Amino acid sequence: MKALFFDTSFILGQRKKGDSFLQKIREEGFSIFVSELVVEETKAKNRREIRELLRNVEKASNRTEIRKYFPEICAPKKEQCLGIYERSDENTQKFFDDLGTILPLPAPADAWDLLLARDQEKKPPFVDGDSDKGWKDTLIWASILEFSKNNEFEEYIFVTKDRYDKGIPEMQKEFKEVTGKDIAFLDPSDYQDLARKLGLGIAEKRGDIVELVSEAPSLSKEELAQYKNVIRSFTYWEDEDGYIRPFFKPDGYVSGEQICSLCDYLSSAKEDYLFAEHVDIGECFAAVGVRGRTVRYLWASDFYAFIDCWEKLSASNPRYRAVFARQVAREMNE
Repeated sequence: MKALFFDTSFILGQRKKGDSFLQKIREEGFSIFVSELVVEETKAKNRREIRELLRNVEKASNRTEIRKYFPEICAPKKEQCLGIYERSDENTQKFFDDLGTILPLPAPADAWDLLLARDQEKKPPFVDGDSDKGWKDTLIWASILEFSKNNEFEEYIFVTKDRYDKGIPEMQKEFKEVTGKDIAFLDPSDYQDLARKLGLGIAEKRGDIVELVSEAPSLSKEELAQYKNVIRSFTYWEDEDGYIRPFFKPDGYVSGEQICSLCDYLSSAKEDYLFAEHVDIGECFAAVGVRGRTVRYLWASDFYAFIDCWEKLSASNPRYRAVFARQVAREMNE
C-alpha cells in the first residue's frame, strides 16, 4: 500500500468533484490520510460561508422592496442557524470519514512547544522573514511525520497546493531523518491531474470519455469536451452540500446496448417534451425496459443537449455510437 496525504488547500478546492475519483485511487492501492486540522478547518470554512448566506437572508428580510415580492421571507431564527451549522459539520465529518484516515494533532502542550521552536528557527513550513505564516501547515506536517514514523508503506506522497516558500527540499530531508523514508510532494491542478502524476491508468475515467479518446481519434478536442460535459449534465447533479448525485438510480447494471436503445428512443420522443421545463428521465428508461428510481428531474435544456449530441454523433460518426453509450453506462453504474 502507498500513503497519500492531503492538505486543506487541495481538498477544499476539489471536494465537490472528488468522491468517486478518490474511490478509484483507493482501488489502485493508495491509503488516504488527512490531518485532524484539515477536517476542522474545512468545517470552519463551511460555517463562515453559511453565516454569510444567513446574514444576506436577514438583510433581505428587512428590505421593503424585497418583502413586497417575497412576503414570506424572514430572518432565520437562532435555533435554525444552529441546526444548519450542525448539519454542515456532520456532512463534513462524514465526507472525511469516508475519505480515509484522520490523523490526530499533537497534544496542545506539545503543539505549542513545536510551533514556538519552529517559528523561531523559521523551519519549513514556516517561511523566512518577519511573518508568522505557517503554523497550520506546521501542525499538518507534524501529524504526517508522527504517523509516518510509526507506519510502514511502500511510498509516501503529500498532495498540497502550498509552495512552502521553496522549503520542500528541507522538509523532505527532515522526513528522511525522522522516518528513515522518502516523501514526494505533488501539486496537481485537479484529481485528473493527480492521477496522471501518480501514473495511474484511471485518470479521466469518470466523465472524460477515455474510450472516445482512444477509439475515436478523429474527434476534435472541442467535440470530446462537449460530449464530456453533456454526459455529466445528463447523469449527475450537485446537491446543496456539494455532493454529486445521480438523476436516475437504476435497479441493476445498465449496459451500453440499453443506453443505445434509450438514446434512440429519446431522439424519437423528444417532441413530447417540447414545452417541458423538466423531464422525468425515469419514465424514459422505463420505456426501454430499464427499471429504477428517479432521484431528481432533469433540466429540459440538458435533456435536449444530450439528444443533440447523440444525433450529431449518429449522423457524423455512427461507428462511435456504441463508445458514447458505454461511457454513459459507465457513469450510471458507478
